[in-house]
Amino acid sequence: MEPLLATSALFLRVPDGVFPQWRVRLLVSGSGFLDIGTNLRAKVGDQEVEAVMVDSGGAGFTGFLPAEPPEGARLSVGYGRPLVATGVTYHGPLHDPIPLVEEGPVA
Repeated sequence: MEPLLATSALFLRVPDGVFPQWRVRLLVSGSGFLDIGTNLRAKVGDQEVEAVMVDSGGAGFTGFLPAEPPEGARLSVGYGRPLVATGVTYHGPLHDPIPLVEEGPVA
């Protein structure tokens, strides 16, 4: 199995009222993230990433955080315990959400 490699992460603000239990949407890019029957786990600092969904092809994953992480909080990933620290850290502020397009060729 290819080793997990997180190369970057985008921390997006979740709009008020959309998902009240979450404040941050996390988009991680890299390689080796496979849906292998054992759930991928991730943390940013002390916060567990929730609702983790692995991208097809293993090029990354998405998930949610209940609160904005502290400056410098490090992303850790793995399929068990302990998680492995990556070189990806949070440096705020949160980015605005990516708007959904309601018209055009991809709508």
